[in-house]
Amino acid sequence: MGSSSSVFIKKNISLAREKLGLSFFTTKQTYLLRFRVSVKNTAARKNSISVSIPVPLETPYQRRQAGTKYRPIPTDIRTDDVFGNEYASWNIVLASNETRRFSLTAAVEVSPRKVEMIGLSGIKHTKVVPKEALLFFRPSTHLQSNSNRIKVLSKTIVRGETDPRLIARKLNRYVVTHLTYGNPIEGLYTSLDALEMPSVDCGGFNTLFISFCIAQHLPARLVSGFWAGYPKSTMHAWAEVLLPDGRWLPVDPSAENLRTTGRFSKSGRFGFVGSDRIACSIGCDIPLKFGGKTLSVDILQNPIILADRGPTSIKVTKKVVTKRLR
Repeated sequence: MGSSSSVFIKKNISLAREKLGLSFFTTKQTYLLRFRVSVKNTAARKNSISVSIPVPLETPYQRRQAGTKYRPIPTDIRTDDVFGNEYASWNIVLASNETRRFSLTAAVEVSPRKVEMIGLSGIKHTKVVPKEALLFFRPSTHLQSNSNRIKVLSKTIVRGETDPRLIARKLNRYVVTHLTYGNPIEGLYTSLDALEMPSVDCGGFNTLFISFCIAQHLPARLVSGFWAGYPKSTMHAWAEVLLPDGRWLPVDPSAENLRTTGRFSKSGRFGFVGSDRIACSIGCDIPLKFGGKTLSVDILQNPIILADRGPTSIKVTKKVVTKRLR
């Protein structure tokens, strides 16, 4: 059997299991999410350390259960001033060679999300952005929607389409079929990185897709978190597009790319994301407070640790674990 035939069979088996409800991610799931961080001061003198760990999102499709545990008790539970993401913050001083450990443990109930796209016609794209969506309609360091290259290419892909759902579908299809997945990083690729580099991870797929959408007057945002329900709790990111009726359309171009090429069978495609992921934040280029400073971070996904004496003055160990409860 040829490789193309094998990929075709894997892809269709995966889709069939999803449609029949045989994949666990087609039903509501409950997970335990645990972040663990160890920080050692390797400097010869005292060192002021800031540790920030994201608190899982509260959304219509994801609910935190009561009893989130923090060890030790954080200095503060903060919310970023732009997107409203929550994070636990610790500000401490470590003596030379002193080590401290931090953890956040939360139980999260996640539901699959599907937006029906039957009858993709009849909705006219007015290019008028609702006031509440303006936050997700502007360029940033990683969403280079004001780039002439992004504007011209996205306009070429859309080819005069006026239905926002079809616009989003065409832009997603381009990203799925033209990018190559690879070289995952803890940070975030820019949208121009995605166009110029030979391969990018899920973040690159999404920054390009979101930048395309914004360039075509569609509000869109990044969602960052972790895969759940699998042996490894790896990082993942996907996107959401705001439709004229107020619904957020889930889109996962990197997962769709990997499923199409037969590389995995996790959930994620245009209009559907399963309950096999935990969302930690929305948006990118997020302003976080560290002590008395405010710094912009690519995404709020993994724990973030800063030291007054610089990154080489500390030794950091981080671990993220997700466990399926039911």
